[in-house]
Amino acid sequence: MFSSDDFGFLAIYDSRGNMLAASREELLSIERLSFDTETHCRVVGNLPGSYWLISDRPGFCAVLLEVVIDYTASIDRWEISYYTDSIADSPDWDLEAYATAYNQLAAQEVTAMDGYTPIPENVLAIARQRVSYRPGPRPSEVCIL
Repeated sequence: MFSSDDFGFLAIYDSRGNMLAASREELLSIERLSFDTETHCRVVGNLPGSYWLISDRPGFCAVLLEVVIDYTASIDRWEISYYTDSIADSPDWDLEAYATAYNQLAAQEVTAMDGYTPIPENVLAIARQRVSYRPGPRPSEVCIL
C-alpha cells in the first residue's frame, strides 16, 4: 500500500480482504489497466482469482476496481479482466448501489460459478472512506509513474 499527502492511497486486496504487497509501480500498472500479465501475476503470487484495487489519488477519479485474473492450464494462458463500473467518474455514481448490486450477483449460484465473490467487508469499509466522485480523469487515461 502507498499513502501520502502527495501520492494519495493505492492498495490491492485479495477476495478475502488481505492486502497484497506490491510496489508503487506495480500498483500504478494495474490501476491504468495495463494487462501486463507478468506484473499482475507477480503481485498476486500466480494465484487466479478476484482482486480489488482501491485508488484515491489527488487529481484522479477515485476507484474501487475489480481485477480478475484467470489461468487456463490446458493452454497455459493467463487472462486479465477489469470491471470498471466501480470507477467513481460520474456525479451520480453511488458506491452503495454498486456494492449492493455486485454482492447480489455474487450471492447467486449461477454467477458465483462465473467468478463473482462478494466484496470483502474490510475492502468495502475502506472504499466507503476513500471512493466517491470528484472531477478528474480515470487513472487509466493518464500514465504517471
